[in-house]
Amino acid sequence: MEKISFDENIIVKYLQNLASEKEIQLLDTWIHAEAKNREIFESFQIIWSTSELIDKGPSGSLNLKDEKLKSNLNLKSKHKDNLKSGNLRIFKSVLRYAAVVIISAGLSWLAYSYLGNPQKAEISYNEVITPMGSRTHIFLPDGSDVWLNADSYLKFPSVFSDKSREVELKGEGYFKVKKDSMRQFIVSTSDIKVKVLGTTFNLKSYPEEGTVETTLVEGKIELQRTRAGKKGKVITMEPEQRVMYIKDEGRVVLSEIKKMNASIGRPVVVPGNIFIADSVKTEIYTAWKDGRLIIEDEPLEELTVKLERKFDVKIIFENDKIRNYKFTGILENETLEQVLYAMELSSHIKYKIDKKNVYLESLN
Repeated sequence: MEKISFDENIIVKYLQNLASEKEIQLLDTWIHAEAKNREIFESFQIIWSTSELIDKGPSGSLNLKDEKLKSNLNLKSKHKDNLKSGNLRIFKSVLRYAAVVIISAGLSWLAYSYLGNPQKAEISYNEVITPMGSRTHIFLPDGSDVWLNADSYLKFPSVFSDKSREVELKGEGYFKVKKDSMRQFIVSTSDIKVKVLGTTFNLKSYPEEGTVETTLVEGKIELQRTRAGKKGKVITMEPEQRVMYIKDEGRVVLSEIKKMNASIGRPVVVPGNIFIADSVKTEIYTAWKDGRLIIEDEPLEELTVKLERKFDVKIIFENDKIRNYKFTGILENETLEQVLYAMELSSHIKYKIDKKNVYLESLN
């Protein structure tokens, strides 16, 4: 078949809805001329779709000191010294936050990789970085669906190989993997590898944290420790199981380990410092992708880590007393000030916001 002369800039014009009828016809002919051309076009679509904001909502502020607000809030707090818990229901605001996607492999670079230098096409990679205060929704070359939480990084090839589908994660990701019995889907972190064929799971592996946590929603996956080049025991997970691997460094959340033990009635540890819990409420660990935080009897010190990522702020404790105050509730679409005000109403906490710094102190 005679090779069709084609200008890749037509793809960009098509994605911008600027292509003429003649250019659209030429593009259609070119796509159907060779299977490789279709792969190139689909890769352009992936880069284009993931380089846009997924949800740019309205900005603004609300008068949080309104008396009417007090009757519409609900956040329970439980103090270390058994102070009476408040019953304040956090109301849903209309504000939504935008997720920003940064793609290191741009459209022009992709065109060069495929069209100008085909030999390197198989080793070209895309990198998606989700900054603090954002979430990112992307689709991988095989059609797998991925959400990235704030302060997270995902690296994946422009086209998966014929043997496997491998990606690299730092931070937290929710994966809905498209089934492919011929190619395993592998997620690598600094400490473990997750292997699947087609399933849905949540994986959290922030470098600064002392744990790697995996929650399986449906299907089946295999976990294997890979720290320092050593391969550990393979663990097969079933739906509604949660596995927590304790790393050699980083901050370990002790309350999470207590919850793991409580959920099964006794502590269970397997070689390699791995905790396994059955029949967990998976929604608690996956709701973030829908913009919600489900909080169950969580110490303020641990809750603030999630709030820092969600709102892109630094939270500073003016004294240590309030670190152990515990909260229960659901946060959904609230602004930072709404969350802090609800805490102030339900506990002996006072807050002050100075640009991107939030100061918390006890009223006692």
